[in-house]
Amino acid sequence: MTEDLRPPYRIQFDNARDPYTARNALGIAGTGAGLITSVTSPLSVTGGNLTIDLSGYQSLAGVTDGSNAAAGVIGEYLEYSGSGPIAASTGTAYVALTLTPGDWDVWAAAVFVGGTASARAFISVSTNAAAFGPTGSTGMVPISGSTDAYVATPLVRVSISASTVYYGVLLSDSNVSSVASKICARRRR
Repeated sequence: MTEDLRPPYRIQFDNARDPYTARNALGIAGTGAGLITSVTSPLSVTGGNLTIDLSGYQSLAGVTDGSNAAAGVIGEYLEYSGSGPIAASTGTAYVALTLTPGDWDVWAAAVFVGGTASARAFISVSTNAAAFGPTGSTGMVPISGSTDAYVATPLVRVSISASTVYYGVLLSDSNVSSVASKICARRRR
C-alpha cells in the first residue's frame, strides 16, 4: 500500500461530496448567505461580499483630467528649457535636468538661429556638461545661413540608482545668434 502524501486538508477537500463540505474542509466559516459563489476577470463577484484593499498599489490607468503623473510614478514627466547665443570658439552650451532613481526615457531638442552656411548644429544627451553622450545619443543637422536649424536627439533610455544630472549638450561649428533648447524625460518604471 502506498502512503498518501497529500496534506490532510487536501485529502478532505478531494473527498468532499459538495462545495459546502469542501469549504468547511478548508476552514472557511459560514454557510449559505454571504458566500461568494464566483469571481471572474475583469472583477465581478456573484453572491456575498468581497473587500479588496488596494492601498499602496498604483493604478496603471492613465489620467483623464489633464494632470501630470506624480513624482516617482510611472509616466512622471520633467523638462527644462534654456536659450542664448553659442559661440563656436567656446565649444558647448547645455540645459540640465536632475533625474531621480528609476528608468527614464530622455531626449533633447534645439533650434539654432543665425549660423553660418555649411556649418553643423549638434545636441546630445549626456551626463557630462562639456561632452557628448554615448553612441546613439546625439543628433546633428546642417546649418544654412538663412534657415533655422532644428535638431533633436534620439530617445535615450537610462536606468539610474541615484539622482543624476543629465544635460542636453549643444555645439555649433559656427557662431549662432540664438538657440532655444530643451531636455525632457519621462519615467518608464
